[in-house]
Amino acid sequence: MTRAPGLLRSVTFWSGILMMVFICWAWRDSNLRPLEFRVKKWHFSQAFSGVTVQRYWYYQPKIMWGTVARHFTRHPLPAPFYASASGKSKGDDREYHRRGELEGKSVSEWVPIHFEYLPRGARLLFIPHWLILLGVAGVWGGLLYERHRRMRRAFAIQEVPAGDG
Repeated sequence: MTRAPGLLRSVTFWSGILMMVFICWAWRDSNLRPLEFRVKKWHFSQAFSGVTVQRYWYYQPKIMWGTVARHFTRHPLPAPFYASASGKSKGDDREYHRRGELEGKSVSEWVPIHFEYLPRGARLLFIPHWLILLGVAGVWGGLLYERHRRMRRAFAIQEVPAGDG
């Protein structure tokens, strides 16, 4: 009777562990050093315990995360959100900074104010790292369960006794 290979020999197991460790590291790092890059009208960033994907209809100068970050309250488990600009307001959001109205607000409270000043068509999707981690853990758990079922079925077939024939 042969035994099924252990979980420690599973590529699925170790891939899931490495992926979740990477996401936890990115979560911690996003609060220490925000990262961002742009591709034409798309802007991708990792900051404030989450990942942001933005679409602008015009070129916007690079946001100074260090300057903006001092206004925000950092939440360890921020909520996901989506924002879309209406293009109704004129001017910019620097007036809010001058009046101190952004002090102590979370990112999800500040972004709608900022988006009032962007042209129609600007969009932002914020996905917190905890939600990404939860999704990866769910998929990983499903893959491990499927591996378990497959191994159990394969070794059950091997243990069937031969007929009297």
